[in-house]
Amino acid sequence: MTKKLLLIITISLLIAACNPADAISDAIGNKVAEKVTETIINNAIKNDTDTSINKANVEIKNGKMVIKSNDGKVIFNTGKEIKLPSDFPKDVYMPKKVKIVMAMSITNGYTVTFNSEQTTAELAKQFINESGKLKWKKKSDINAGDQQMLVFQKDKRVLNLIIGKKDQSKGTACQLTVADK
Repeated sequence: MTKKLLLIITISLLIAACNPADAISDAIGNKVAEKVTETIINNAIKNDTDTSINKANVEIKNGKMVIKSNDGKVIFNTGKEIKLPSDFPKDVYMPKKVKIVMAMSITNGYTVTFNSEQTTAELAKQFINESGKLKWKKKSDINAGDQQMLVFQKDKRVLNLIIGKKDQSKGTACQLTVADK
């Protein structure tokens, strides 16, 4: 995907994260709000001069945004009740008591962002222990106190975790990415 398409995706994620559909939905309904957002994004893509971008298509429905292009498909799950993608790998540890704030499925992997009430150290230790049980080999562990980055490898896949203390509130935020090497 090109830089412009990635910029459009990023803006789309920000729009979805702010959840304008909630504010608009009281007046016009969720389906209309989703359709308006989808149309704006598709028109921006279609009118771009980069031919690889204008071959992409965006669909938004029930808190899920799907972007399809010749390069593959990206699926974003955002909104109030986000769940892991149904085909999320069973051999990737995911804590039970977390609040998922974004889940993304791409052609060769997944990215999940979530919040936890645990400290950075507690969550990192849990991932190290549980990932080891699932046969992931720890390749890197960079600890900077309130922030920690872990990298694991299994077969031809890589699992990256970035865990950090939330700025103003209790707990941590974590971004988990698992993808083919």
